[in-house]
Amino acid sequence: MPRRLHGAIFWPLAVGGVVALACLLTQPVHAVLVDLGWMDPTDRDFLRVFRRLLLIPLALVFLLRIRPWRGVARDGFGLRGPRARLKPALLGYGLTVLALVLVLLWQAQQGWLRLEDPLRLGEVARRLGVYLVGGLVAGLLEEWFFRGWLVARGTRDVGPRFGVLASATVFALIHAFRPSKLEMAVSHDAAGALAALRGWLGHMVDLQAFGPAALGLFCFALLLSAAYARTGTLWTSVGIHAGAVLVLFSYGGLTDRAPERTWAGTRLLYDGPVVWGLALGAAALLWPWGRRESGASGTDAAGSGP
Repeated sequence: MPRRLHGAIFWPLAVGGVVALACLLTQPVHAVLVDLGWMDPTDRDFLRVFRRLLLIPLALVFLLRIRPWRGVARDGFGLRGPRARLKPALLGYGLTVLALVLVLLWQAQQGWLRLEDPLRLGEVARRLGVYLVGGLVAGLLEEWFFRGWLVARGTRDVGPRFGVLASATVFALIHAFRPSKLEMAVSHDAAGALAALRGWLGHMVDLQAFGPAALGLFCFALLLSAAYARTGTLWTSVGIHAGAVLVLFSYGGLTDRAPERTWAGTRLLYDGPVVWGLALGAAALLWPWGRRESGASGTDAAGSGP
């Protein structure tokens, strides 16, 4: 059986290979999607294809190398078995949707949001359907990885609270890496894709541009970890995550925003102090202060891990 490459050799080779392939494949893949009518010939859609060709293969390489499913307990971090309770998940889902809708209504009262004219009911229905299902799928997969396996792995190495902080940091950095945050014209070829990557990496060290969204996602991740720690089942954080996806990705089909940025943030909502405060406040209320946290935070579920 061939010997596995040392991580110091494997990861630079793997990341470099994925970046090279993504740069080469983005133009033809984007062209095919445009011909099929699934995307527009715009810089944003070109960047969207490039981002997916980067992140999906990198995620697959990570999963195949690390194999996080090894050593996971039978209950899958409370997703099945006696800890798998759906009531807190439904409650978390409903409260999340309600809180974000109230934030939107408040922003509308401030004059920052207004209903589209004409209102595209078909687009609204499409978004609701897509993100109702997509939020559940994304929430289930991401919560299993970020709040389940990654927290358990980090807890094993650095302790429960630092494990939660490390997981929240990784979650924030990955999710704040968005093509919509790169405002630059790019050529639709390998050179343009590489220029976009350099722009994104530069954006990630620009605290004024990248910091607010990353901070909001970090606060949201802390809330998700606190919900899991409180209830002992990942279904709670899945419900909160799915409710947030439904609202944050759907309401754009209903509204126009002006100005684009206010002191409370942008269309993202989570890049402003209102949602920061809501997420941190809810996390503080849910976190099991003073209680032994290793079992609730998932360390007992992962065993020794990979």
